[in-house]
Amino acid sequence: MSLPTANDWSFEEIRQCDPHRAERLETPKSPQSHIAAVNVALREALRHNRSRLARENSEKVHADRAVIQFLLPPTVYDQFFNARSGYRAHFWDSPASGLCD
Repeated sequence: MSLPTANDWSFEEIRQCDPHRAERLETPKSPQSHIAAVNVALREALRHNRSRLARENSEKVHADRAVIQFLLPPTVYDQFFNARSGYRAHFWDSPASGLCD
């Protein structure tokens, strides 16, 4: 797996208006670290009854799947999706990598 480098994925435009956010997005984290932060938010949402559960029907796979919605702290959401080591970065490497990690 080859995640994007600073030459591939720059946060310079973000740094101009929000240097702290740029620093957070540049700081590498493991996939497990991102998932752990989301897990903390999920546990907090469940503890305070601040989540929504649903069932979604998928005609493509002829099965239902569970859906849960809960709020994430903005920094956790931002890092999970936008960091150089986050979800989108794994898809940048390859779609298979994004689906696997």
